[in-house]
Amino acid sequence: FRNSPYRYLYHQHGRIGTFQVQLVEAQNLKRHHWSVLGMGPVRLLGLSRAHGQVSSFAVMKLSFCTSRPEMDGSNGAMDQNLSWENDSIASLSSNASVASANNVKPQADKQREYYSSHSKEYNSTIVHSNSNPSWPTLQSSSNVSVFNIDLEKGAMSKDEMGIFLSIQMKEEWSAADSIVPVKGGGDGILGESKLNLTPLLLKGFGFDGTGSEADVNVLDEWINLSPPSSHPCSEEEAGKDKACRVRVIITYEPNGLLPRRGDTIALETFARQSVATSAFRPILNPLHPLKVKDIKGNFFLCSFDLPGQDMHGRGGSTTQTRNKAAREGCLRLHRNCCFVIERTNIIDSAVNAALKPADVVMSTSIGQEVSHTLSPYVETAGDVLMPAVLSAKLFVEAAKVGGSAFTVGLKSAMSSVVENKDPEKRRRSQRNNSE
Repeated sequence: FRNSPYRYLYHQHGRIGTFQVQLVEAQNLKRHHWSVLGMGPVRLLGLSRAHGQVSSFAVMKLSFCTSRPEMDGSNGAMDQNLSWENDSIASLSSNASVASANNVKPQADKQREYYSSHSKEYNSTIVHSNSNPSWPTLQSSSNVSVFNIDLEKGAMSKDEMGIFLSIQMKEEWSAADSIVPVKGGGDGILGESKLNLTPLLLKGFGFDGTGSEADVNVLDEWINLSPPSSHPCSEEEAGKDKACRVRVIITYEPNGLLPRRGDTIALETFARQSVATSAFRPILNPLHPLKVKDIKGNFFLCSFDLPGQDMHGRGGSTTQTRNKAAREGCLRLHRNCCFVIERTNIIDSAVNAALKPADVVMSTSIGQEVSHTLSPYVETAGDVLMPAVLSAKLFVEAAKVGGSAFTVGLKSAMSSVVENKDPEKRRRSQRNNSE
């Protein structure tokens, strides 16, 4: 407001939103390890869990990917040959009708690297002796299968990172399994995989590979689990639908103020297009503030200042000129992609209206010259008056504390007077004092 720092920039307190992950069931869980304590007559002693049907639990956490792969049609699996089409929310490239090969930057092959950012792990309860376990919806001390996983600011080291749910199905180990070496599988892992959660956050921007809008509110997915590398799943087992898999239901709820008309908003980290990886020159800086003009459901029509463009004869390329009057550009955003950084109220409107005449004067050449001349004196006066201002604030806070203490004391005195006027309470008080 009036060139001051954004007042709501940190109102989310470091939390972008929350994923609610419900573990529903799993199928065809198989162990890929064995222990001598689970073989022959020794298994009857119950020293090892590595025999019979598995006793499993899930371990989940968030992880992030440096390149965001599209989803193919195989239960949320990631297509290793596809990359994003640069049509994400912040990829507002120059006008495609006048863009040429001169604008296009060669895009290097992206290697997917996953980062867990030391995020918290969430463990479900153990289902004993069942290779096709299921977890009830009702939560209790004996059943924990619904988790609220926070997406925190600063967890992603770069813009435009994909967000994934890493899930592992593990078998319960006994104390003896932790001592006696278990062969064929580390840490009792039955299978593991990653589910792309990015479509749940970036809605309406063509995640089905066809460019059509995909408004996903809930992810209800069967995730195929990859076994340890030492025991790969054969093609025959995969064809007979015998591969290990787990079913999860995931929803997402953004954190912070719900944007209103007139609010200033900014893109979240995952919704910002990295300038370094953009195929075209963006016309909107990823950190550029946006103004909410209209709201329809969970979508916002936002405006931003767009500098004028001149056409030149170099293959139809465009260049931005600063001497042109700024134009207004618009785009549509989903609630999940943005957060409020500034909101004005009635007092701000009154202050703005009161200062309008001063703004008109200061916009003239004479006003700017006067401002430039008086600015050192104004800064010096501010430094001189700062101790008095701080003392006044301290006095106001002390007066508030004193007023609160006076109110508490007055309430106590009034309650004592009321009790003394009641004969029954007075006799009870005298009896207690005599005892």
